Amino acid sequence: MAEESRPDDPLGASWNRLQLSAPRALAADCGARLLPDVNVLRLKVVDKECDLDLPAREIRYVVGEKADLSLHLQMLILHYVAGAGRAEVANRLATFREFEGGDIYYSVFKSRAIDLIVKAFGTAPEVLKHVGEMLGAEPVKTGDVGFRVHFFPKLPIVVVLWLGDEEVPASGNILFDANAGRILPTEDLSIAAETLVHRLIEISRR
Repeated sequence: MAEESRPDDPLGASWNRLQLSAPRALAADCGARLLPDVNVLRLKVVDKECDLDLPAREIRYVVGEKADLSLHLQMLILHYVAGAGRAEVANRLATFREFEGGDIYYSVFKSRAIDLIVKAFGTAPEVLKHVGEMLGAEPVKTGDVGFRVHFFPKLPIVVVLWLGDEEVPASGNILFDANAGRILPTEDLSIAAETLVHRLIEISRR
């Protein structure tokens, strides 16, 4: 039997919130697959699959990963599954600043996600384009390189890179679906963007 969470246990509190909904409803809301005969949700996170074992309160990669999921990613997954039923994908883009508190978090968001994209791919746009193709991302018409990748099934994120020249340095941006803030708090959107950028860089080094 899973242990109850302590007051200072945010991970346990997030698991507790999931217990308020039936597994089938959670799966339908967040775009996960409910595995037959067990209360396990199989959720795609960028290009990997994770199993959320509801009775055991465990999240694990399905295949190919020996490392445990970081605490930040586990929290992000639990917050997403709990909040995904609040909104559908709007198919309209929004900048990070448009979400509640976005101005407060923007400097951290920029340094940990946007600046990292520019540093990693500003002189190698073809590499970023190839990584997007490897992920099956949908090209967008913004920037010199731009594509939309689903971090979670209902959380598309758009990565954009503009090339520089002798006068103007390369620049980038990361955009979200306009309803993303109804599913996740703004701080979580920053963590999702940072996690995605690190995954793009990891793939580029193969």
